[in-house]
Amino acid sequence: MISKEKIWDLMNQVMDPEVPVLSVVDLGIVRDVRMQGEKVEVMSRRLIQAVLPWTSSG
Repeated sequence: MISKEKIWDLMNQVMDPEVPVLSVVDLGIVRDVRMQGEKVEVMSRRLIQAVLPWTSSG
């Protein structure tokens, strides 16, 4: 299972296409990461929510 810290590390690698030196975390777009079992929720400042089932390849 992936850790919450790993999710934050991955989100820090997602760069803004208009300002490629800043990540979505740096810009404050990602506000919180919540985990419940196999489900990962990424909360943003605009109340957009992505719910992803986490699957690992190995």
